[in-house]
Amino acid sequence: KTNATEGPTVGERLVMRTLALYLPVACLMAFLLRPGLPVAAQDPMGGRLAGQNDRLELDIPKNKLQLGESITLQLVCHNTSRPESPTAAVPVGLSLELANEIPSSSVSIINGRRSSKYTFTLMLSADKVGEYELGPISVKAGGKTYTTGPYGITVEEADVSGSRGDRYIFGELEVDPREVYVTQTVTAKLTIGIREVVIDRRRYDFNLLRDVLDVRNSSLSVFANGDASRSTMTVADSQGRRNRYQVFTVTEQVRAEEVGTLTIGPIRLAANYPTSVRRDFFGYKVARSRPEFQLIPAIDVTVKGPPVAGRPRSFTGALGSYGLSGSAKPLRVEQGKPVTLTLVIRGEPLDGVAGPDLSGNAELVSRFEFTDDELVGDVQGRSKVFRRAIFPRQSGVQDIPAVEWSYFDPRREDYVTLSTAPIEITVDPPTGNSSPIEVSEGRSDSANGTALVRLEGGIAPNYVNGDDLLAAHGVTWTTAHWGTIAAPPLLWAVLGLFAWRRQKLAGNRGLARRRTAMRNAERLLREADQAGGTAQKLEAAGVVLKSYLADRFNLPPGELTPSDAYRLLETRGEKAIAGEVQAFLSIANAAAYAPVDASEFASEDAAAKVRRWMRALEKGKP
Repeated sequence: KTNATEGPTVGERLVMRTLALYLPVACLMAFLLRPGLPVAAQDPMGGRLAGQNDRLELDIPKNKLQLGESITLQLVCHNTSRPESPTAAVPVGLSLELANEIPSSSVSIINGRRSSKYTFTLMLSADKVGEYELGPISVKAGGKTYTTGPYGITVEEADVSGSRGDRYIFGELEVDPREVYVTQTVTAKLTIGIREVVIDRRRYDFNLLRDVLDVRNSSLSVFANGDASRSTMTVADSQGRRNRYQVFTVTEQVRAEEVGTLTIGPIRLAANYPTSVRRDFFGYKVARSRPEFQLIPAIDVTVKGPPVAGRPRSFTGALGSYGLSGSAKPLRVEQGKPVTLTLVIRGEPLDGVAGPDLSGNAELVSRFEFTDDELVGDVQGRSKVFRRAIFPRQSGVQDIPAVEWSYFDPRREDYVTLSTAPIEITVDPPTGNSSPIEVSEGRSDSANGTALVRLEGGIAPNYVNGDDLLAAHGVTWTTAHWGTIAAPPLLWAVLGLFAWRRQKLAGNRGLARRRTAMRNAERLLREADQAGGTAQKLEAAGVVLKSYLADRFNLPPGELTPSDAYRLLETRGEKAIAGEVQAFLSIANAAAYAPVDASEFASEDAAAKVRRWMRALEKGKP
């Protein structure tokens, strides 16, 4: 107790002095005797990480899905070395696909300590109603195995009751026929209907495929890269109201490559249908939307093979409808010289059609010599032409015997055997002439010529008479003649093309940006090569790559993030490089704030990587 007038007593002063001496000593002892702190983990990009907090996390947006719905999961490796691809236990009724083989990476700095994470993107799809356990999901990194899960997932029945007019989005799959023979094709047609957006009795002109259909969370099977035709139709709902739909149709021809079952689908449609809109500087945008899903079951096609019973020996595997003809040239030849036997198969399909097996023709083998290699044909129009050099064994007038070839006709469901007509040829006795042939360049003396000796056997020409060759005939027209005639229309075409291109670029700014994207990026890359250290070069190369992607795909102004780049390339079919670009941009962004490990660029620098990706995108441009 302290008296306000007399001050602290002697005892109080003693206690205060004791506390002043004890507290610093106690704090020092507590610090020295504290439990051992965890050793900091090693950052895979260099430096030390913020504590030994290496772990694996799975980010699941929700655990209740509608039938046919797909959601995106994020599997994050915190403070580990570069991980391998994950493995997971997936029950029947769910589908789990890895979207990026190469994980995206990022680095953060908090209070002077760095932490890193690698992120895999997974796509989870609901295929069947029920209760499921997803996982565990495992990842190996740095000799350690990290595991998450299992996680409970519930799949509920989607509301697709009523007629098509009651839905905001509908899909239909048609496949015809349902039973084919191997090598035949089936016609598959996918129809997607999306209701036009009407809010408060006002119609909004949205690009429904781009702004409503969620392509990333949809699975379109064989139709993913097809070209859609668009039409408009009006469908009445169950209340009698008539709603307008934009209908997109994609048709694909699918070839049956092997005997068994050909499965087309399933098709998963996901959409974010607008329920509210807002207006900004660029026009109307979707403010709120409702998710819509539909699962279209797969359709199985039975693929049959030609029957074994009744199969002729001359059958080489062709299925379809064909015709066969044969010819030979020359029809008079010296013994030991070749005759070219030409066999032409007409019909369809021609892909994979093999020619007749000449080695199985006993009569042809007894009269002629030829190699027993498989005939390789050349497709010419609706025909496939096979040629083989055959050498007569005897002199005199004789026939090239008929050649048989069989195919299976699926419409008749029976084998058909075709045969060529015998071809008569005359074979003269060998002359035995082996004298040298002098070939000189404008002079007849052998000193300035090259002596060629005719050899017996080996490969001989089809023509031995020089008068039959094209070189023996005079040429009426010269290059100057043809050039004089062709120059004016060719010059007119070039100038017209140049003028058309200038007018097209001037009227289409997006096209102009795409055409100049590569050239502008190359100029910026040369400037980036002059940057100082590794971090500056990485940062500069990342800026160039984002600028190129914005010009190449005509994006509006704004910063392009690594995730935006990944989605952009994935939706345009560039899945092979999407993950690499995302990882590169993540490292390039980190280089702007802290040093990075340049070991990834030991064999190929940043500018070379950017050039390689740009060339890959330019090859696929429209």
